[in-house]
Amino acid sequence: PRGETYTLAEHLASLNDAVFSELTAKAAPGGFALSVTRRNLGRALLERELEIVNRTPAGLPADARSLTRMNLAAVEKKMSAVLTTRSAGMDEATRAYLEESRTRIRRALDAQSVLIAG
Repeated sequence: PRGETYTLAEHLASLNDAVFSELTAKAAPGGFALSVTRRNLGRALLERELEIVNRTPAGLPADARSLTRMNLAAVEKKMSAVLTTRSAGMDEATRAYLEESRTRIRRALDAQSVLIAG
């Protein structure tokens, strides 16, 4: 409709929802596995978002860092839930990807907490 604006918050949320959609999908029969293409897509988005949180590029809107941080926290929770509830039969590449990604997100968020508190 006319007059509605597609916000940065909506953009970042929809991007994360699309890239990490398997993390919230209903469990399929068998083990949980992400294809190499989906893992690489997730890595690419994660790399860009970590860059925004850790070294915000010049010219980005002021809210980009806060919104990206919030979305990373949500993705980390989803990854943790999948590792806890759907680990039975999970293939090793998927488990390694989720554990590494979760660790990278936690480090970035923890580093930001130290910088904000300090």
